[in-house]
Amino acid sequence: MAIYTKTGDDGTTSLVGGRRVSKCCTRLEAYGTVDELNSHLGLLRTVCIDETAGNIIIDIQNTLFGIGALLATEDGTGDDGSGHHGERYVLSLESQIDRFQQDLPPWRGFTLPGGSPGAAQANVCRAVCRRAERCILRLSMEATVSPWILRYVNRLSDLLYVMALRENRIQGRQEILWKK
Repeated sequence: MAIYTKTGDDGTTSLVGGRRVSKCCTRLEAYGTVDELNSHLGLLRTVCIDETAGNIIIDIQNTLFGIGALLATEDGTGDDGSGHHGERYVLSLESQIDRFQQDLPPWRGFTLPGGSPGAAQANVCRAVCRRAERCILRLSMEATVSPWILRYVNRLSDLLYVMALRENRIQGRQEILWKK
């Protein structure tokens, strides 16, 4: 089977369920940005030296694939429509944030992205995650999106920030604070 179908040559693509839509519609922007985030997370996993974070990233990538599938589905609600099935993913991120923060010094202010390669890539992921959140929010104004998805992506950006701080700490890199 060929990877190319030629069905998108006219600028449209199919949603889950078969309906054809423009490749520049809000729904595609949302799940396309989630896909971009997932790719950046794959790079993060290769440059991050924290094995614990690497394993967490694999779980996140799997969850993001599921979120992408939900966003590519017209009703966007998932299995039962309530969003409850996704709440465990949000709680898992919160648990990881709390766990990682225990190893970090108290927050001293905003930090400039950079330091180690892993920390720099975690910050790229964080920025793409925030864009994905904005895209999903825009979609939620036009169509049904399970509320847990927005909570998940919001927590994920927090986790990525903490991962960047942790990666720099593991690498012995000093954070550079933002100067107003």
